[in-house]
Amino acid sequence: MVCILMTITVQCFSQFEIIKTTDGCKFYDFPKYFDNESYTWSGKCINGFINGNGELKAKTSDGILLKYKGEMLNGKKNGT
Repeated sequence: MVCILMTITVQCFSQFEIIKTTDGCKFYDFPKYFDNESYTWSGKCINGFINGNGELKAKTSDGILLKYKGEMLNGKKNGT
């Protein structure tokens, strides 16, 4: 008989929070998962929020976690 015990951690988020890029531009996203996450945005920052077309990257000291390339409107993803 072989028994395997596996632990799975599931984290659920019910709402977005405001996160800032390294330049201080804000956007809405799920809460940070890692303490050492940093974000960069290649597009415009209008009225303190990321806007227009650009590339949003989330990074840790281990590398890039995610990359979103597209349009943002007042800190929220806009379009597909």
